[in-house]
Amino acid sequence: MLKNIKINSFRGLNNVKINDLKKVNLFVGKNNCGKTSVLEGIYLLTNPQSILELMETRYYYKSKTINLENFMLSLFKNMDMENNNISIIGEFLNNEKKLKKELNITSDLNLTEYQIDNNENIKMKLNVNVVYNGEENNNIKNNISIIDIYDSGISIKSKKPIKKYVDLSSKYITPYINLKKLPEIITLLIVNKNMDNIIKILQKIEPSIKNIIVGADRLIYCDIGKSKYMPINIMGDGFLKILYIMCIISHTKNGYVFIDEIENGFHYSALKTLWKGIFESSEKFNVQVFATTHSWECIKAYNIVYKEIYDKNNNDDIKLYRVEYKKNSHNIVGYNSEDIDFATNNNWEIR
Repeated sequence: MLKNIKINSFRGLNNVKINDLKKVNLFVGKNNCGKTSVLEGIYLLTNPQSILELMETRYYYKSKTINLENFMLSLFKNMDMENNNISIIGEFLNNEKKLKKELNITSDLNLTEYQIDNNENIKMKLNVNVVYNGEENNNIKNNISIIDIYDSGISIKSKKPIKKYVDLSSKYITPYINLKKLPEIITLLIVNKNMDNIIKILQKIEPSIKNIIVGADRLIYCDIGKSKYMPINIMGDGFLKILYIMCIISHTKNGYVFIDEIENGFHYSALKTLWKGIFESSEKFNVQVFATTHSWECIKAYNIVYKEIYDKNNNDDIKLYRVEYKKNSHNIVGYNSEDIDFATNNNWEIR
């Protein structure tokens, strides 16, 4: 689990420190304060191979109309690649063993050296140094040299097999999720015999759910005790999004899930159900969750549901972080469950 992180020269962030991260972390703040940049910075550290996937999360990726130069420049503070090197350093705690991971993105990037081949594939040179410092001070360095961008997605070729050094169990969910991928995800869960775990968690939210399957028509059906399986759409868009998030969390066992604008698409009355599903699934599959929100109701539901589930055990597995941007610098203010409770009861503005 990631405990502390420091981000330098990434997007608009510089010398940003976040300490004492918990199992489920929620970032709040005004528009354009840097919440999403914080989320992306942590995501990059947990999965350095995802660097160009940020083009999709920020909607830069537009197939043949892509502008690689503008995207790459946007990663660096003030879009200045010559004078800024991106540095993201995190301290992880896994099985009581501390591990330091560092990601450096240097300006060794020749923006003129990319080409489009006959298959509309774009190739570009990029230098990314990934350094892991363990307790024995053993450094493992890896250089990602060629990045291929395809119409169907993004992949990376490396001089060395980076997979053995990088935790790839890391997923990013954008505000506008693609539910077309859900049948495939559910099919994989069924094949790997993991769907039963999802059903058990869903039953705590909606007791009528007996089973979920994918039909030959790629439609999702649910058993709610009727004479036939019913199309899952009858459960509503909010339930579908909760199902999607929980399926992603289950796919990311022992990893990290990032959810930008988590409240998007939900009526405020469904937010408690959303958080209940996230708390239950993150606990079941040992996943650390990072999310952003603009919603006051979402913050209240986050804390209320946590207290309902865990308060009796005196656990301390959540934290809210307010991202503040003043005078060209960022400040991160942390609130534990008791702080959130006090703030919401006294109508303090902590968004």
